[in-house]
Amino acid sequence: MTLDVQAVFYLYIMKKLLLFTALLIFTSGLSAQNTFNKRLRFDFLAAVLTSIQPTDSCYYATGIIADTIFPYNTGNVFVKFDLEGNVQLLKTITDTLATYETWRETLSFTHEGNLAVSGFSIDSTAKLMIIKYDTEGDTLFLKKHFSFFYPDTHFAGPTAMGITSENGFIIGDRNENPNGTNNYDMILLKLDSLGNLIWKKKYGDPYFDRPGSIIIQEDGYIIGGIKDNTTLVNSNYFSQVHIFKVDTAGQMIWNYLSPFHRLMDEAHSMVATEDGGLVIASANGIEENNSSVNGLYWKSGLIFKLNANRQIEWECEFRDPTFPTLFNSFSKVVPVSDGSGFVATGYFVETYPNLHQDLHGWLVKASPEGDSLWSRKLRFLDSYGDRHFLYDVKETVDGGFIMVGQAKEFNAPAYPQQAWILKVDQYGCLVPGCHLINDLDEAEVDAFRLILYPNPVSDYLNIYYQARSLPKNGRFTIMNAEGKVVREFAATQNDVTQILPVYDWAKGGYFLQFWEGVELRGSRKFLVQ
Repeated sequence: MTLDVQAVFYLYIMKKLLLFTALLIFTSGLSAQNTFNKRLRFDFLAAVLTSIQPTDSCYYATGIIADTIFPYNTGNVFVKFDLEGNVQLLKTITDTLATYETWRETLSFTHEGNLAVSGFSIDSTAKLMIIKYDTEGDTLFLKKHFSFFYPDTHFAGPTAMGITSENGFIIGDRNENPNGTNNYDMILLKLDSLGNLIWKKKYGDPYFDRPGSIIIQEDGYIIGGIKDNTTLVNSNYFSQVHIFKVDTAGQMIWNYLSPFHRLMDEAHSMVATEDGGLVIASANGIEENNSSVNGLYWKSGLIFKLNANRQIEWECEFRDPTFPTLFNSFSKVVPVSDGSGFVATGYFVETYPNLHQDLHGWLVKASPEGDSLWSRKLRFLDSYGDRHFLYDVKETVDGGFIMVGQAKEFNAPAYPQQAWILKVDQYGCLVPGCHLINDLDEAEVDAFRLILYPNPVSDYLNIYYQARSLPKNGRFTIMNAEGKVVREFAATQNDVTQILPVYDWAKGGYFLQFWEGVELRGSRKFLVQ
């Protein structure tokens, strides 16, 4: 009997040692796969990053800034980062007479090694815009094009772009149709390598049509978007994923609409698979009855695959335990180079008992067969009502993922926006090793894991928390070396990375404590330097 007890105890200790050793081995090898998290304003009134392109030596990103010169127009920003996320160069395009805005994740390398991005510019009218840069951010050309319906309507809203084999461009735009109230049509423009118009064509009917993504193929172009009636009626909505293919002259080859009985978001992003299928980033929706105008809300992020015959082959739904909102969707999906699946980024909303809402960053992975592999939630601990969007994601040369977006701090002066850039490892972990603690010991019913990174810290402390189940009345407190509580927040999410700004904290040692009710469950020490 004694030997059996010793054997069980020995196996238990060995299991813990193996887990600890694996964590040490993994974290010690992270020098080639670093992680970081930064929010930047680049010395402007506000800044947003919307698109990213990685190389083996740096990251290129584009976005929008608010000019510091009256009348404070929005302008385009081009940023080059090193592999640690430090700014190496920054160039802007601004004008006191016009705006220059590049909101979608369209930054792409051209075939000769330059970069291009699409957007819109507003002076006396709104125009579609395409910018081509060299790798130092110098503008090679900037071309503008009027709306398809100009001069009857002026609105231009380009939302997708692809580089053709001739080094030209296909741009997806949405224009207001003058023949209908709140009726928008999909517009495709084909441009040559200098941004000059070759042709433009309209695709749409008396509903709201908007492009979201483009795939360039040898025999034509696949356009992903949405068709809905939400701008035309107050109830009984339909919302369908709309995907179609045209040849190189813009003639329709095939047309696909998702099932009419379902409410689905647009095809924000698409990946062509080797078997002729498509993997699409979208969302599942729900219509909620209101007194005057019903709401169309997104209840879950969705990645799904169409086979070569454009039939749904699989769906992978990621639902967070919160209420349906205008958000909860994925903005970009990319294939993983080792063939292990597809990674998507986006945002989800967390609703609290007092009904305030925070919007957080989201990164997920689905297998090639449509199984959910992991979901990483990134929650900033600034103040209530904050909004953090992730727009673009790309795989990096070390197998990790780089993402960009924006942060809005509602309680900060003048409601500022900050550009957000972060790098995670191949498992989606901002806190290295978060994937190693998913398999909690079944015997430890109340087990939880708590990791702080980096430590010491100078700007943002990343707090990874996971438990078998979310405890009742769980909360965190942070105490300084004098025993004074400097911060307290509730444990409202499981398997989440909490991001705590500490750049204005006094230097010294602090203690993070995890409580369940009045019981202290654990404590971790960290140093602010």
